[in-house]
Amino acid sequence: MNHRHSLVRTAALSILLPLAACVTAGRPFDLAAADTITVGMTEAEVTAAMGAPQQVHVDDQGGRWLGWVYSRASIFRSHVQQFLVRITDGKVDSIQKHF
Repeated sequence: MNHRHSLVRTAALSILLPLAACVTAGRPFDLAAADTITVGMTEAEVTAAMGAPQQVHVDDQGGRWLGWVYSRASIFRSHVQQFLVRITDGKVDSIQKHF
């Protein structure tokens, strides 16, 4: 009976443990530094405060979007941080935040 209980517990753990695993994407970034970024700052000022962007995209109007993204999820909860700045003519002209 004790052996059977041990097998049931092992089987239950082998099913439940992978479900509780955490999945992450991107890398954490400094939220306080993101809050200091303002329209009109240069790209150099932004990257000095935030570090190198994790993503760079050029839109149809020629603006460069610099992105910092971090997400962490499990079956119990998820957390997403996203910070995007649009650079036009070397300066920030748009900021999008989701913390």
